[in-house]
Amino acid sequence: MDKSSESSAKAKLEKFLFKKDTDIQNTESSKINSEKNQNIIDQSIITNCDSLKDGQDSPIQNFTSNYELKNTSSENDISFLLDNVKLNLQERLEFMNTIWTPDFSYNFPIKTVGKKHLKFQASWLLTWKWLSYSKIRNGAFCKYCVIFSQKEGGIGKQSLGMLCTKEFSNWKHAIEKFKNHEETGYHKTCIENYKVMSQKNYTPINMQINKAMAAELIENRKLVMPVIESVIFCGRQGLSLRGHNDSGPLVMEHEPIENDGNFRAVLRYGLRMNSMGNSDLQLIRERCKRNAQYISPKIQNEIVNICFCVLADETADVAGIEQFSICARYIYNNEIKEDFLNFVPVESTTGENLAHTLIKSLENFGINIQYLRGQGYDGAASMSGRFNGVQSIIKKQYKTAVYVHCSAHVLNLVICSSCEMACIRNAMGVIETVYNFMNTPKRQCVLQKKHESIRTFIDLQEAIVSSLEIMAGWVDKETSSKATQLLFSLSDTTFNVSLMVIDEVFKHSYILCKALQRDNIDLIEAMNLAEDLTNEVKQMRQNSDENTDQS
Repeated sequence: MDKSSESSAKAKLEKFLFKKDTDIQNTESSKINSEKNQNIIDQSIITNCDSLKDGQDSPIQNFTSNYELKNTSSENDISFLLDNVKLNLQERLEFMNTIWTPDFSYNFPIKTVGKKHLKFQASWLLTWKWLSYSKIRNGAFCKYCVIFSQKEGGIGKQSLGMLCTKEFSNWKHAIEKFKNHEETGYHKTCIENYKVMSQKNYTPINMQINKAMAAELIENRKLVMPVIESVIFCGRQGLSLRGHNDSGPLVMEHEPIENDGNFRAVLRYGLRMNSMGNSDLQLIRERCKRNAQYISPKIQNEIVNICFCVLADETADVAGIEQFSICARYIYNNEIKEDFLNFVPVESTTGENLAHTLIKSLENFGINIQYLRGQGYDGAASMSGRFNGVQSIIKKQYKTAVYVHCSAHVLNLVICSSCEMACIRNAMGVIETVYNFMNTPKRQCVLQKKHESIRTFIDLQEAIVSSLEIMAGWVDKETSSKATQLLFSLSDTTFNVSLMVIDEVFKHSYILCKALQRDNIDLIEAMNLAEDLTNEVKQMRQNSDENTDQS
């Protein structure tokens, strides 16, 4: 090599190894260290350049361009991977980029063997790129075999030691050992594994497994969701799930000879309809394992048990504070349960705010809202609105949360609508006025003795009239005047006829009203009771003359 090439290589290495910051002061100590380092570089360059043949590239040029020298702390020593076996593969690969590597200025410890003084040679790092030196253990390792924790290999899977799990420090036979290790099959496998895993688009094994599990999870959900929807559909329509023969896989090719129940029929129909829309639900059902059908009676009952409904209503307390009462309806031990959860004060009664309050309250109770299958509210616009009501907002997030208008509230609305007739409305107004008038301690004292066993207004009517007659003679003009007016209203024939009609209707509607408020009421029973009440009212209209004469 000519002097110009040697000078160029020398300058390049000097610049790489001893680059200084412009803000460091040039003290006397730094000058001394620089002169020592300069002598080491000069000697290393001359030694390497003399060994070159004409036409070869300088190893210094290759080293500085292809091998990144790092002068980091011993905390990133290669032996760190041996001492920390709990590191996962991804962490080991990341550590690979920070392994401590000695530079040409590093003084390797000398090992005396007989009369020879041997030490690790920095040039070996150029020849074998897989080689790494441990400052802590004063030995050499194969960084690829260490990364992949290679502990056995070769013929018969023999236990490995030097360069893999133990440091190699027999410098006399170093070159021979390095050459033999480079030709081993397990070493080549580790290098290939590293090349694959260091690619940008490589996905680690654990992530590949996670992706496979995620794909399986998605497919299982597609398998189970039609089952859940079929159970819910049968429950809403009051249809029994079981059939005469509902065991074994679901038959999709043809209709079964024997009735296999409403649940299977609904599920089969739904899958066929979805398959016509290029859905893969039927394909997933057909290729699922026989022991993973998720359609057995046990699974059906579990689906029913994990679902719950939320019941909520907004009202104001005696202090005028708007509160949101929240209840949950669910099945436990094959029994329907309804539990009160909480009163939640609300500042705004808009559908959006009430929906947010409801969801937040359920989450605070630790309830998984993914199992929400029903919503039961009254018919107020903020609760039942199709676009901005609570039921609409919640259903956008939880598709299976079906809204049901409270049946007892519907019955109450029907009765209120019936009371819009002038005579009935006036009679209800008189009853309300009497209640408000008597709702004072002084006036109740007059009624106290006759109130022990009386619960309805009709039973109290005679006692009320007697009490009003007493109060009509009081000195208090306001009380006596009001009592006289109420006496006149209570003695009115129209009022008494209307009161009789209301009493007769309420006798029949009371049964349905109480039944609709039971915890264990089901849809079929509610519909039958509602139909019975309708028939009774129709019969009362047809026989109105007879009923009037009997009264």
